[in-house]
Amino acid sequence: MPDSETYGVRVEKKLDQLRLEMGELNNNVIRLTERNEYYQSQAVANRRDIDLLQADMNQAKGGLTFAKALGGTAIGLLIAFGSWIVQGNTALAKENAGLNQKLAIIESKQIRMDTDLAAMRNQIDQQKTNREER
Repeated sequence: MPDSETYGVRVEKKLDQLRLEMGELNNNVIRLTERNEYYQSQAVANRRDIDLLQADMNQAKGGLTFAKALGGTAIGLLIAFGSWIVQGNTALAKENAGLNQKLAIIESKQIRMDTDLAAMRNQIDQQKTNREER
């Protein structure tokens, strides 16, 4: 240190240096504050976007649940309709078998009646021929 500098000059230089450092610190604090405010606004915007996406996702989940329920109902209806068709077909087959049995009985009765009628005609014809011969 030169002897020509007095204590007051040295204090002034130190104060000037401290002022410069304080100014730099102040500028750094301002920049960091601005950055922090920007990050906070981004965080708020991101939270809003996340909430919107979550609402959309919940709506899509509801749509999927509705589609699943609708698909399950449709499959259930198809199975019920198929069962109804099979039961109807079985009932018709049973009824058809019963009608075929009745038809077979009626046909056998008709054959018996035709046979009895033919026998009666033969008897009548024989009686006629017997009368004519006498």
